[in-house]
Parts: sequence; C-alpha cells; structure tokens
Amino acid sequence: MLVTLFASVVVLLLEKMLNLLNLTVGAGVSSFVVVQMIVSLFPNYIRLVLPLGLFLGIFITFRRLSSQSELHALHAGGIGLGQLSQPVKKLAAVVTILGLGLTGYIEPLGRFVYHSLYHQVTNGIIEAGIGEGIFVDTPDGFTVRVQRSLNAGTEFYGFFGYREADGGGVETVTARRGEIIKIGLTGTRSIRLFDGEQVSWEGDKSNRTTMGFKILEVPMDTEANNRYPDRGSDELELTLHELIIAYARGVMRSLGFTTGPPTSLLYTLADTITQQALAAELHGRIIYALSIIVMPFLAIPLGIGSPRSNRYVGLVFGLVGMLVYQKTIEFGQKIAAVSQLPAGPFLWGSFAIFFGLSAYLFMRTEQAAGQTPFQEFESAVRKRLRLKRA
Repeated sequence: MLVTLFASVVVLLLEKMLNLLNLTVGAGVSSFVVVQMIVSLFPNYIRLVLPLGLFLGIFITFRRLSSQSELHALHAGGIGLGQLSQPVKKLAAVVTILGLGLTGYIEPLGRFVYHSLYHQVTNGIIEAGIGEGIFVDTPDGFTVRVQRSLNAGTEFYGFFGYREADGGGVETVTARRGEIIKIGLTGTRSIRLFDGEQVSWEGDKSNRTTMGFKILEVPMDTEANNRYPDRGSDELELTLHELIIAYARGVMRSLGFTTGPPTSLLYTLADTITQQALAAELHGRIIYALSIIVMPFLAIPLGIGSPRSNRYVGLVFGLVGMLVYQKTIEFGQKIAAVSQLPAGPFLWGSFAIFFGLSAYLFMRTEQAAGQTPFQEFESAVRKRLRLKRA
C-alpha cells in the first residue's frame, strides 16, 4: 500500500512540479520556494490517493489469495471471509483516522501556505528570496538582478537594481552584497545593501546624481492589497474544528441566537463565508474520511476470482466506481456551496448508496458457496458480448 501510495503521489506531482518550476524560475524566485510549494501540496495529493492506495493494496492481496487457491484452503480450514477480513478492516479504521487528520488539519494549512507562496511569486513579492542571474520585479518598481544567491535567496552578491520614475527619470543601484531583512515586530521586509553606488538621472538624462554608500536600505512596499489575505476568508483553509465553530455560529445566528463577537480575526473572516459553503465543506470532509473505511467492503469482493478469470475486470470496475463516487461528491459540494440547496441530504445520500452497495456485495460474497456475485455478473456480461458477436 505504501509503495502504491508513494508512486501515485509522485506521478501526480510531476506535472505540478514542472509548472511550478516554470513559474518560479521565470519570476526569479529561489529554489527553496519551489521546495516549500511542492511540500505544501503533498497533503492534497495524499488525500486523493489515500483511498486508492488502500483499495489497490486490499484488491491485490485478495486477488493473489484467490488466484493461488489459498483462499479455498482457508475456507476449508473454517476461516470465513468475515474473519479473514478483520485485519484489513482494522487497517481501514486506522487509515480513516489518518485521513480525517489529513483533511481536517494538515491539508487546510498546507493549502494556505501554497496559496500564500503562489501569491507572493505571481505578485512580485520577493520576501522569500532572490534567485541568481534572473531579473525580478519588486513591489515598489525596482527590477533587480543578483550574480550570486545564498541561504534561499536572502543573501546575495553582485546586486543591480533599475527603476524608472514617473517624470521620465531613471534610478540605478549597484552594491557588492546585500540581504533581505525583517524590520520591527510587524515583519515588514527590506533589502539592505552594502558597499555600493546609487545613480539618478533626470527626465532629459542630462543631469546625473551619484551617491556612494556603505549601507542602504530599499524598503519593500508590500501594501495590503499586495498581501495574501489572512487565513479564515476561505472555507478550504479552515481546519476541522474551526470549520465546525464557524458553521455552528452561522446556525445559531439563523435561529435568532446571539453569538457574540468573534474571538479572533480568523472567525471574523469566517463569518463572511456563506453558510452553504461552510456546510458543503464540513460534510465533504467527514464523508471523505468515512469513505475510506468502505474500501475493504468494495475491494475484497472485486478481488476474489477464479484463476482463469480476468484479473483486471474487478480492478477496472472498482476504480470506475470510486471515480464516479468521488466526482458525485465533488459535484454535490460545488452545487451546494453556490446555491440554496442543502448539502447534507445529497452528500450523505451518495455516501449511503456507496456504502450500501459495497456492504451488500461483501455480504453476498461471504455467503456465496460457488461463484461470487461479481463473478456471476462478469460471466453474464461475457455471454452477452459473445451473443452479440455471433
């Protein structure tokens, strides 16, 4: 399971890594920022492949047991499918808890970090560092380039900066070395330069003013509209308990109760999110975690087959079923978030159908004496296809 999970995450990340490299290299951002963005995406992709990895692991295990007739030997020894599946169900319960922690806490925080870094890169905020040999635009109008960059771009050598003034004038700054520093308790950043020269030309380029310096600070004018919003304005970035509190506050207000002022800026921002969006996200996260525990009931019946049967039919059937179920849940979340339709009935109804069909298939397989229900279904489809060809 772990190998399948890791391989799936790497495959999904490859395309994203290329896109991030193109974006960050073009913006002149250091490679450390790329690593931060990729790491912050890991929880999102693990969430996508966690049920898939569990399903594949269980399916392959029981497919191997049935194809090598070991399953028949276990049944002959008095070990039924229910008893045999107990360790797998316990594993699914553990993975369910991990999935709830992942979607409830790790993924929202990782999503916020990624969006914040992406906003910095695309808006020219070079707080994270300056890459080597690339022209970078700063928020206050400078185009800068450094020859050598160290410590994730926060220290550099061979600095050159160029800026055009409103009246047609030009300002250039060169320095032997420099660094990006934080100023005060607010965390505002500034470029501090050492041993350089500042040259200014007027609009007609006739007059030039040259000033040498030992130390010069170039402020990073990152205004509020150039900052990524604080966490709390997007339901996708709220942790599970924050989501529950924000949703409960909305329910209390809708019932006419006074909730009092928010206890923090996060809940102040969360109060601006629609109640429909909060409900859709909350139901979706809980249903995702509970869906993981359904995987044994789906994978075991599809994995059991005779040595002569096609080993890929059950796999394809299961993957298609999981894909349809996942897209149905996502569709329900999006529709409920932007409309007045309640999210609960549709999402929980979809989960009940998925769980009910999987549990029914598992129980029928456990009670089957000969062919399993899925094998009967597979045989019926093959016969029908043969009749059509004839």
